[in-house]
Amino acid sequence: MEERSGIDMLEEVLRRLDTIENKLNVLDQNVKAIANSTKMADLINKASGTSLDGFARAVPKKLISAKEEVEKIREGFKHFKFETSDAAKAKSGKMLAQKNRGVPGPKNIMVQGKMIVNADDKSIPLPSVTVKIYDEQDKLVKETRTNRAGHWMSQLPPGKYVALFEGELHGKKLVPQNRNFEVPEKLPEGKINIEVS
Repeated sequence: MEERSGIDMLEEVLRRLDTIENKLNVLDQNVKAIANSTKMADLINKASGTSLDGFARAVPKKLISAKEEVEKIREGFKHFKFETSDAAKAKSGKMLAQKNRGVPGPKNIMVQGKMIVNADDKSIPLPSVTVKIYDEQDKLVKETRTNRAGHWMSQLPPGKYVALFEGELHGKKLVPQNRNFEVPEKLPEGKINIEVS
């Protein structure tokens, strides 16, 4: 997954708000047209033969327009300013510094594995096993869990790592296991991920 700046994400939010606003305008106009052009209570009275005694005629004095609601939300974005000093305060380290210098950072690569145990001559997947991934400095960089099929995955930048697996099977704690692996700068032709076994 590529990293995006706050400005890119803000522009994406504003584009999506425009789309939602257009859809709400159409919906708002249709609802108002229906409410104002028909006498709902009279139609229901005629169709059902029962008097609603003004129940369906009750219309609020001022209908709140969906467009007005969207405008209130957008108003907050209009006054939003992204200061360069905000970027300096962010604690994202090298990646932000490289992005500011125009130097592309290392691309994250998908790493995945499967945890299984052999019991009664069957391969049984291990769900909910904790997978902790440490870098060369023994710093925890990612933590995930295996799914019901025993699969786990994570995106990591190039480097050497150790994966620590901890979990339980039938209420009994499993012996923790380590797997050393390396994420290369670039995947070989035709590969889309690294398999840790």
